[in-house]
Amino acid sequence: MSEVDDILHLVERITVELDGKITRLGAAILAARHLDICRDTRQFARLFGVSHALVIRDCTFLDEDGVLTVEARKESSQSMRYDLSPLIQARINQLEIEGVAPQ
Repeated sequence: MSEVDDILHLVERITVELDGKITRLGAAILAARHLDICRDTRQFARLFGVSHALVIRDCTFLDEDGVLTVEARKESSQSMRYDLSPLIQARINQLEIEGVAPQ
C-alpha cells in the first residue's frame, strides 16, 4: 500500500470506529498524526489542500472532545501543534492490530 492508501484506509477505520462522532476531516487529522505525516494545522492544510481555518476548527473540536491535545498555538498564524490523546492513540493502535476494515 502507498502512503495515500494507508491514510485513506485509516481514515475509514477511524470514521467507522468513532461511529459518526467525528468528521472525515477530523479522522484525516488523526490518521495523519498517527502515521507521523504531520502534527501542525498549517502543515496539514498545505499537504492536503484544505483551508487552514477548517483544520483549526476541527482541531479545536477534537481538543474539546479530548481526542487530541493542542501542545502549542502561534498567535500570529493561529496554527496549532497537536498530538493524539493517549486514549485515541490506543484505539487507533488497536484498529491496526485487529485490521478492522470499513463496512
